[in-house]
Amino acid sequence: MAAVDISIIAGLGNPGARYACTRHNAGFMLVDLLAEALKAPEWRNWQGQGEYARVDLQSGPLFLLKPGTYMNNSGDMVQSFASFHKIPAAKVLVCADDMAIETGRIRMRRGGSSGGQRGLQDIISKLGTDAVPRLRIGVGLRPEQCPAKDYVLSAPSGEERKALEAGLSKAASAVELLLSKGFDIAMNSANAGAA
Repeated sequence: MAAVDISIIAGLGNPGARYACTRHNAGFMLVDLLAEALKAPEWRNWQGQGEYARVDLQSGPLFLLKPGTYMNNSGDMVQSFASFHKIPAAKVLVCADDMAIETGRIRMRRGGSSGGQRGLQDIISKLGTDAVPRLRIGVGLRPEQCPAKDYVLSAPSGEERKALEAGLSKAASAVELLLSKGFDIAMNSANAGAA
């Protein structure tokens, strides 16, 4: 197996049943899928800031994170956890919803701007760099008459729900490819729509 480029996978979302199936919780949905696929043990509390699960791979530990501080303050847990474990920003993969990407599609990058995703922006701010790898999960363009907040905090249904589930499956495959083949191969596959 190739050396793993990532030590933390942070899925973003909002805690609580009210938000569980909303577009904004695509990151939580993805890390839940990964926890199941990687046979992670139970989730544990991290200093009252969220949950984490540790998976021991041949190459070393991999941590799955679900910040519980609500989307806009996601950086609190990520910064605290990464600092404690001495993990640099370049080894933190942030997984979040993206309204600029069609539902069912994904994008992976090593860094760049937040694109207006406030959870990612908070992580960039608190880690002090925009060189934070990210996996964006498309949730589609909001209808013109619908405020962005209302759109991301509502749940998709019907065909859109199926498309989101397909996108999450692609995202999980991209992460598994990252862990086995490295970031560049996973990124090329994800961005080609082939992950």
